[in-house]
Amino acid sequence: MAKTYSFDVSAPANSAAPSGGAAAIRLLKNAIHERMDLDLYWEKSGDTADVDDIGYHRKATLLVQSSAPTQKSDAGIVYTKDVSGKAELFFRDEDGDEVQLTSGGAINVSAAFASTDFILTALSTKTGWTDVTTTYAGKYLRIGATALATGGNSTHTHTGPSHTHTYSGTTGAPSGTTDKYSGANQVAVYNHTHSYSGTTVAGGTGNTGAANLDPVYVDVRMFQKD
Repeated sequence: MAKTYSFDVSAPANSAAPSGGAAAIRLLKNAIHERMDLDLYWEKSGDTADVDDIGYHRKATLLVQSSAPTQKSDAGIVYTKDVSGKAELFFRDEDGDEVQLTSGGAINVSAAFASTDFILTALSTKTGWTDVTTTYAGKYLRIGATALATGGNSTHTHTGPSHTHTYSGTTGAPSGTTDKYSGANQVAVYNHTHSYSGTTVAGGTGNTGAANLDPVYVDVRMFQKD
């Protein structure tokens, strides 16, 4: 936006009349204040009750850079650059490593992850990440020494080994008497029991029906950092 007070380092000229010095000084003050007051808290005239706040930043306006600024040793640089037509915040460390701190109106969470890291999310797409949901679909997370190792089953069966059963017991005693014929003779048979025992024949092996082991769950997508 246009400024009310011009800032011209070539004025006043050496040949200017001394009588214009006061006006030139006021012009310089106004020009400096007009520019510095954009971000700094700076009263234009006089001291107010909050004089201790004068000179401190109200905000920091960072103009969009076309490329990362030149690095200075033993220093970090904060600046903005356009990403997809939007000004985003960046940081560059003393080694020249550039980190994008914001993305699409939010903190750039991707900056906190290294390449090949994983995240779980409800998003269907994520810039800078590869969707690996299909690769690991239906698997649960487990802490282990070998990263990305897989195993286990979602169902199980029980195998029955070949085995036998022993049995034994006594028959019940009938009531009363029973006539038994032996040739021409009739003999009375009184109440009695019979004992019995044995072992079943060994059978074959078999499996129970497969049972599902999945607890109640909610699906999310998995992305891997590019």
